[in-house]
Amino acid sequence: MIKRTLLIIVLILVVGLSVFANEKPFFSFNWFNSKSLYDQNPSDIFSANSTLGYLLVHKGQPRTIRVIPNDGSKQYSDVPIYREGRYSDEKAYIHLKTGLNVGFFRFSLFRENVALEFGLSAALNSIFQGFGGADSLGYDGVYFIGPQLRLFNRVALKAGLQHYSGHYGDETLGNLHQTNGELREGIAYTRDNNLFFGLSVDILKNLHFNLEATLPLQKSWMGPAVHIPGWVLKPSNEKPSHPITAGDEKVTPMEYPDTYKAWMVQTGLLYEYYLTNQLGFSASGIVKLHQDGMTMHTVGAYKDENPWEAEFTLGVGVVLKDPKTDFKTRINLTYHNGRTPLLNFFYQRTSYFGLSIIMG
Repeated sequence: MIKRTLLIIVLILVVGLSVFANEKPFFSFNWFNSKSLYDQNPSDIFSANSTLGYLLVHKGQPRTIRVIPNDGSKQYSDVPIYREGRYSDEKAYIHLKTGLNVGFFRFSLFRENVALEFGLSAALNSIFQGFGGADSLGYDGVYFIGPQLRLFNRVALKAGLQHYSGHYGDETLGNLHQTNGELREGIAYTRDNNLFFGLSVDILKNLHFNLEATLPLQKSWMGPAVHIPGWVLKPSNEKPSHPITAGDEKVTPMEYPDTYKAWMVQTGLLYEYYLTNQLGFSASGIVKLHQDGMTMHTVGAYKDENPWEAEFTLGVGVVLKDPKTDFKTRINLTYHNGRTPLLNFFYQRTSYFGLSIIMG
């Protein structure tokens, strides 16, 4: 009788331990996770993934650079990159981006139903001519740092600092010099020390919604001057940034109402349908609104009734997924209508079709 009782107890312990061994712990901690708690929409040109794409421009080939005046006009002007007519019939460009979106110091509770981590996402975005010598038009630096929270594997929140900075390609500056006989100084798009707020919701199992916004901090590096709200201060001396930057750029300073804050707001949807645990299809789209579009990117053109500048990107394609790591590679067909996908060409409206490989 005693032996039978001991046997039953041992059997219960073995079965119980085997069951709970497969359960996720109530609390866990990881130093590093290659997959972030906050997923980004693959249609976002500046999302932190790695991309190789072929772009076929439909309208708005980038052929000029907006420069600082050198004639006392106090107004920006656009000067040609190429001699008149050169490459005017070319439509092909190459999009190359290297990015990562990871998490550090992840704390998980309630068997990973609540998770908090320190997130880092960063990308180096560049566009090359698909013609001539495949010259680089320029490259952008983009990064985010801050906490990310995911609740019940359905809702994710992130908040932190977002950075954007645009740079011209050396070959493009060389072409600019040869075409104009002098090297003009192009205006630079900079948004450092921006507050970022993001919300991502899994509406259904395979349907994801996101809403994101950025706002400059009071002490923030920004450019060009025409985009800078009056309340932004230069971090180096804590004086109003707009008149100082306008003086550096040799343009007329402007006064904007307090309602102008240079917001950027973006929303999007992503739908994925899987045939197997490794193969599926996806459709995605984003709409992005820029309050700085109210300035028309021109000194003296701001009006309260001017609309925010809008742009959108749509994508459909095949998804290849590693079921162990959830790492995804997408082969996407894309249509974009909005700003040229380089920060320093923000004033140039472009529409294009693209074929891209997106990894991340």
